[in-house]
Amino acid sequence: MSLDTPGENHSIGLQFAAPETAEILNKIGMTYGATPITVARNGLGRNNLLYVALVLSQLAKAPDISAGDDSFVCFRLIGIEEPEAHLHPHLQDHLVRNIEKIRKKHSDSLQLILTSHSTHVAAKLSLENTAVLFRRDSDGAIVAHYVLDGIDPDKDKASVRFLSLYLDATKSRMFFARRLILVEGIAEQIVIPMLFEQETSMTLERIGCTVINVNGVAFRHFLTIVKNGFFKNCAVLTDSDSGTKAENRAASLRADFKDIPYIDIPVTTESTFEKDLVSSNRSGDGKELLFSALSMTKPKNGPKLKTETGANDIDVEAFFAEIENYKAEFAFNLISAIEDERKAAEKDNRLPNKLDVPNYILQAFDFIRG
Repeated sequence: MSLDTPGENHSIGLQFAAPETAEILNKIGMTYGATPITVARNGLGRNNLLYVALVLSQLAKAPDISAGDDSFVCFRLIGIEEPEAHLHPHLQDHLVRNIEKIRKKHSDSLQLILTSHSTHVAAKLSLENTAVLFRRDSDGAIVAHYVLDGIDPDKDKASVRFLSLYLDATKSRMFFARRLILVEGIAEQIVIPMLFEQETSMTLERIGCTVINVNGVAFRHFLTIVKNGFFKNCAVLTDSDSGTKAENRAASLRADFKDIPYIDIPVTTESTFEKDLVSSNRSGDGKELLFSALSMTKPKNGPKLKTETGANDIDVEAFFAEIENYKAEFAFNLISAIEDERKAAEKDNRLPNKLDVPNYILQAFDFIRG
């Protein structure tokens, strides 16, 4: 570097410092196909994933204490706040599946605490490790409840397995709700929110209520969670199934949960939801709305049945026979008929015609609203 000078040392010494994480990230590139791009050109979601992966790759590695690994620690605690930010639902699923793998692999030396508002994240995490923060007590402290607290792992094994496999992004919305309405099928899931808005001039979202379609009558599995400390008002709208082999099912369900103050199970008067809805609207304004929806569902048979009915009340069995195999389509068309009626009423400067709500549904609305 220079000539030697008597009495002076001109040797060169190099000092090395550990690079900051930010410096590493600035130099990382990601490759999509054959064209590499820099981190600066990524979206926020991709960069969040990259950062989480970088941190976990360091903290979740398996240190070898016998080899004198200087980075060895006995236990690591990692908090991840809302990792779903800016992520496509598929990437949310992918991230959480990997976090679950890391948690299982390093359960003796690593704890992950993850907070989220994402139903996709909630659906993929293990139920046994899921805690819901859902209200404040009289002292203002936040009340938390582990989903499986109070559930017998042997007696309720079937329920735990069912829910673990069945809680998709739609069903996991129950963990984020203040109130729940459980229904049997898609028709109720579509129509109930509209009926609530008609009766209360409020949306279910406004009171923090979620309608969960269990796609059948597997209510017990969901109520097992609710009754064991998941303190949310929960109404179950179920069919009586009168005249069928399952006609005792609803009564048995009510008997088993009758002592739980935050669970109510109203049952149809007729055998099904659709029959109750038709029976409550056999005449008047509701009759016209039902026939409008039927005419959309059955362009030939709908108008024909309307003509045959004339000024008489609707024959419930005859009407139900037309929609029995088209329940979802009829429900969608009923919503369309009501929306068309609202637009027509607004144009004519009058009040719109409305459906009469079956009593068992009104009972559920009163219970949910407290």
